Amino acid sequence: LKSQMAGCVEALSRETARQEKNTQGLQQQIGAHNPGGAIYDPITGLAGAMPAENYIRGCTSSDQQIYALLLVLKRLDTVNRRYGYAAGDRLMSHYGATVTERLPEHGRLFRWHGPSFLAVMPLPDSMSAVNTEAARIATVPSEYVIEHEDRSILLRANVVWTVHPIRRSSDAIDLSARLDAFVTSHANYSEPGMSQN
Repeated sequence: LKSQMAGCVEALSRETARQEKNTQGLQQQIGAHNPGGAIYDPITGLAGAMPAENYIRGCTSSDQQIYALLLVLKRLDTVNRRYGYAAGDRLMSHYGATVTERLPEHGRLFRWHGPSFLAVMPLPDSMSAVNTEAARIATVPSEYVIEHEDRSILLRANVVWTVHPIRRSSDAIDLSARLDAFVTSHANYSEPGMSQN
């Protein structure tokens, strides 16, 4: 009986190693085809940065006047460190879903790089209207209760945002670089309020 059990344990060990190897291979293939979630973000269910860039190019090539609203969650890395990546993922997912509900009819939301979202919307008549609409979208209710290790944690997502009107194709030439620079300079700006219940 001991030798049969040892054989079963050995077979299970080999099968586990095989499955882990297959999983790693699959993860590498996904990473190669979707670097950094650039095509599709499984956490939020949103298209990533590459489809956003293609969508903006398509709008400008058809002479649609649009604007890009970049929303950056500040200090998401702190949430990840304190409560784990699952909590940070849930915060991103909840916030993205809330923003989606606030978009105008022809607006589209994408997951940009890191802790950020990019909304692309038709350009209103004036910059004042753009800023009013952007502020309305950016100031969504941003308190979410996350369950973590048998306790409830209230996470408040502090967000910074910037608006980029795109009236002609030349306005979109260095847009990605400007958006990335904004994310880099603001993602770690200050810590979101967090309290435990």
